[in-house]
Amino acid sequence: MQRFVQMRVTVIRFVVTMLIVLAIGCQSRPPADVQPFMGRLNDQTRSEFQSFPAERQVAIFLQVRKYSRPPNYFLASEIASQNGSQALAIATSRLKGEQDESTDLQLIDLIHVLCVSKQVCTDQMLLSVISSKVESMSNGAYRQQGTDLLQAIRESSAHPQ
Repeated sequence: MQRFVQMRVTVIRFVVTMLIVLAIGCQSRPPADVQPFMGRLNDQTRSEFQSFPAERQVAIFLQVRKYSRPPNYFLASEIASQNGSQALAIATSRLKGEQDESTDLQLIDLIHVLCVSKQVCTDQMLLSVISSKVESMSNGAYRQQGTDLLQAIRESSAHPQ
């Protein structure tokens, strides 16, 4: 009987150890080219980021947002200060064709930062695109966040700085 109990304990330890190893090994990591932009930007990474075209900056922003919790707004601020209107057009275009709700939400969040920082987002087409994306979201939490961001974009447009 005691041998049976020891064997069960050994099997349970083995299973738990394997689960821990799998959990650690399967954690998703950002691509190597995105890792330098995961935190606050130093002068070198800021300079490198600013040298990229707006389309690449938006792509890096989306990758960083996928891997960083809580959300990192440093890159969005950099994009807004350097390529605001161009990035707004790129983000809007990507939002129109995007099929992933999580990416939709990240794009809407970027548009929100762009609108609040410099852009006055009164374009009804933009607001319509965002509204239809939010309404089509099946994930309730994403839909709520999208609704909140849309409201904030509308408010920033109604009261430009």
